[in-house]
Amino acid sequence: MATSIESSWIKIKSLTDEMISNSSREDWLGVSETAKQRHKLITLHFSNHPVGPDTAEFYQQHLNELMQNEAGLQSLITAARKKSMKENSFINNRKRIQTAYRQST
Repeated sequence: MATSIESSWIKIKSLTDEMISNSSREDWLGVSETAKQRHKLITLHFSNHPVGPDTAEFYQQHLNELMQNEAGLQSLITAARKKSMKENSFINNRKRIQTAYRQST
C-alpha cells in the first residue's frame, strides 16, 4: 500500500500524463484546466509533505524527474492557453457574426 506522500505524488504524475494526453488530442482547454488542478495539487502536496529529513529520501528519488519535465510542461501550458484563447476568440467572433446576421434579417 502506498504511503500518503506516494499517493499524492502518483496523483501529480497522473495529472501530468493527462495534460500530455490532452495536448496530443489538441484539447487545449483540457490542458489548461488540468494545469490548474495540477498546480493546486503540487502546492497542497508540498504543504502536506514539506522537504525535510523525513521526506529527503523520497524527494531524492522523485524531485529531479519533476524538475526536468517542468520546463517542457510550462511551454506546453503557455501554448495551450494561447491556443485556447484563440479558439474562444474565434467562437465568440462567429457568435457575434451570427447574431448580427439574425438581427439584420
